Amino acid sequence: MKPLLVVTDLDGSLLNEDYSFAEAAPALAELRERGIPLVINSSKSARECAWWQQQLATDGPFICENGAAIARCNGAEILPLQQFAPPRSEVLAALRVLRGEGFEFAGFDDWSLDELVAATGLPRHQARLAAQRQYSEPLLFGEDSTRQAAFVQRLAEFGLGASQGGRFLTVCGDSDKGKAMLALASSYSAVTLVAAGDSPNDLGMLCSADIALLIRSKYSPSMELTGPATVLRSEATGSRGWAQVIMKLLQEE
Repeated sequence: MKPLLVVTDLDGSLLNEDYSFAEAAPALAELRERGIPLVINSSKSARECAWWQQQLATDGPFICENGAAIARCNGAEILPLQQFAPPRSEVLAALRVLRGEGFEFAGFDDWSLDELVAATGLPRHQARLAAQRQYSEPLLFGEDSTRQAAFVQRLAEFGLGASQGGRFLTVCGDSDKGKAMLALASSYSAVTLVAAGDSPNDLGMLCSADIALLIRSKYSPSMELTGPATVLRSEATGSRGWAQVIMKLLQEE
């Protein structure tokens, strides 16, 4: 087998709802021991991804804001390597038009820091990092699924899309985690591409991987994965489930 490259979602996958990941620590240590790169591919902002790299003791490039960009850290500086989406200002301009048409939603740009903390459950210092978005806007949509479908259809007329994560509906340009993952993987020598995720916004990367690790969630039973040669599904949720499928993968390898 070619060397592994593990690309992972954070919220609901490697991280629990309370953002802890202690149960994944042995699997993370095993990846480090074997020299297997771990790449973050998240809806989080670049600043958040950089902070989480420190917590997870990993480095190298990462993918932020649902595939909007590939970046890496150079000390305290974040260097964009590739961008796949228009700036957030264009997203917010389109959302103002749609709000004027009567769609009901609230997002990061609407909230004070205290409100962002309440909506996300993040500590204040992490919420500040989450607010520093460059390409996308996470929303809580206040209407039924029929209206949400109409909302997404209108977004498409602006050249934008929306992807459902574990907590938020994130509006962004024509980018997704799968496209960004393949672009990043092309910079490595021949690898077996492993992707781990739990939500619909992870489908692009899961279906584009050689091996897909689907973490149990409220969405996972209905997620159909076409493309990977191997699909491993966890029994547990969050970091415990992530560790289950990572260790199973490494044992089989």
